[in-house]
Amino acid sequence: MQPWRRQRALDAASVGLPLLLLYLATLQRDVGIIDSGELAGVAARLGVAHPTGYPLYSLLGRVAAWMAPGGHLFACLSGLSALSVALAAFLLVGWVRELAPLDTLGTGRVGRPESGRRFDWIPRVGGLALGASAVAWSQAVTNEVYGLHLLVVVIVLRLATSLLVAVRREGTGINLAGPGREPPDRQWAGGRGSGPLRRFLLLAYVVGLSAGHHLSIVFLGPAVLFAVVVWLGSVPPRVRLPWIGLGTGFGLLGASCLAYLPIRSREQPLFDWGDPESLPRFWRHVTGAQYQVWQFQSSDRFAENAIGYVTQIPERIGWALLPLSLWGAVVLWKRDRRRFVFLALVALVAFIWASGYEIFDLEPYYLPVDVTLVVWATLGAMDIASRAWTRTKQAQWTRAARWGLGVLAAAWAVQVALRYPEVDRSNDHVVRYHVDSLLATVPEDAVLLSSFWDAVVSPLLYEQAVEGKRTDVSVVDTELLRRSWYYPQLSRWDPELLTPVRPLVDEFLDAVAPFESGGTFDPARLERAFRGIIEGLAQEHRPARPTAFTTEINPFFTRNSAPIPEGLVFVLRDDPASSPEIPPPQVDGLLAAGFRPSDRIHGVVVSVWARMFRARVLYLRQFGRDAEAGVWERELDKLRPYVTEGAPF
Repeated sequence: MQPWRRQRALDAASVGLPLLLLYLATLQRDVGIIDSGELAGVAARLGVAHPTGYPLYSLLGRVAAWMAPGGHLFACLSGLSALSVALAAFLLVGWVRELAPLDTLGTGRVGRPESGRRFDWIPRVGGLALGASAVAWSQAVTNEVYGLHLLVVVIVLRLATSLLVAVRREGTGINLAGPGREPPDRQWAGGRGSGPLRRFLLLAYVVGLSAGHHLSIVFLGPAVLFAVVVWLGSVPPRVRLPWIGLGTGFGLLGASCLAYLPIRSREQPLFDWGDPESLPRFWRHVTGAQYQVWQFQSSDRFAENAIGYVTQIPERIGWALLPLSLWGAVVLWKRDRRRFVFLALVALVAFIWASGYEIFDLEPYYLPVDVTLVVWATLGAMDIASRAWTRTKQAQWTRAARWGLGVLAAAWAVQVALRYPEVDRSNDHVVRYHVDSLLATVPEDAVLLSSFWDAVVSPLLYEQAVEGKRTDVSVVDTELLRRSWYYPQLSRWDPELLTPVRPLVDEFLDAVAPFESGGTFDPARLERAFRGIIEGLAQEHRPARPTAFTTEINPFFTRNSAPIPEGLVFVLRDDPASSPEIPPPQVDGLLAAGFRPSDRIHGVVVSVWARMFRARVLYLRQFGRDAEAGVWERELDKLRPYVTEGAPF
């Protein structure tokens, strides 16, 4: 076996495979929080997800859904994330070897390839450190988009780095010697023949492809542009423009996966967020225009996010890597300014952009910073090892290396053991239990109003569209009623739902059109029309179809009816005393379904349960139904230790 093949096999056996097995042991096998339900529904029904659409993930998710045996859709979708993160850690090992200026580490001795082999185990430790870091591990075990995004980030950075490596090693690294002559640099990726032009074209293609996945790939833009400009500076002017044009073509070829969005939207699938069929809607969708209101709106929030990330660095990547990261950054600055600037741009731009973003699930947006810190730490460890090797005898070095490897292995094992209970999602069924308990108390044929996307709307859409549960209930996300595209989607889910409020819908669509196109609009008219639709949906279907709503909804639409707490929803009833006797949802079942007090969404779910239980107890006591109230109060007592003060809803 060739040395570079042996090296890759060892990387896979010591990094990729152990991480993959770790992820599979902690894999989430049921619907989870936030976008889990929607993304699973999009994969199963081949729909259009929320902005920016994620066509690459949707298509790969569809393949995973085809492979899923009955009842194991989430295991396969989460497995896609696990495979992506394990591959990212595996590729990071080779990337660090390529990035590290081994000939300038330590004593600066050139032409000693055996020194690189002596330090092979250090990049592997770096790959394991990234794979077991808090956020990377948590994203590897759920059906979210960030695991695949991490893989794309590592691939893009490695390809961009290879251009800097080519410039340093070979000057231009370009074959100008004529036909039949190979480029001088044939050592990239451990010996596989691939010249700088191929890397540039592959980089352009992957960047285009990544544009069809997650918009935060723009975090890498300045660093990638820096690497490309440096490389192009070594290219003879006569071929520079043609190669830029060729790279642009490859980038557009990669971005062609975005065509999935308008093509699929034209077929009017059940999941068709944004309706990106027309060019204006397509552009708004893929650029995440609706998220711009959450970017750099508050200096206080920016400072809060920035300080929050800095203070969480030890928890995210581990205490041991912090001093090594600082040392590695200094070493790279001294030995190779270009590579230092490249990595510094990655970390700085991602840090600033993520800190200015007001979003609930912000932690994955800092992943490029985590990657940079791990790479710096690995380079720092390699430099220290190189210095130690040149100052010790071979026997002493061997003993020291074994001890060092043992200490790092022990530290990694402790890190995994400490994080395992928190990251383990193998028994997480909290969202499933919550939604099923909620559906058990929703009246038949009800119109259910909710804006709790993270643990009600998203999983409910999945259960209805894929599993066929309670399709008699029409779920309406009241916040999405502010978007014109949402009304055709509602009509596909329930053709009769909007019939009684069609004039109100037409009025709203007329009022919202200038707002969505960036023109002048009347905010008061828009709000009146929006509230009118909610009130119409709540009242015009009654009494044939009851109206239910979750606890975060403002009940301004009750008219002469009363909102009665029934289980985990409020139900509008004309006679306040007419609520039937219903058993309380079982708190023991919720707590045994993988409840984690540290999970913010789980905490909100428990708070919702507590609020609804209190409301039900007060209602029952008001009408003298003390025996029933006692049953509910006993269940409420089980919740009290887990309720967080000040939790939403």
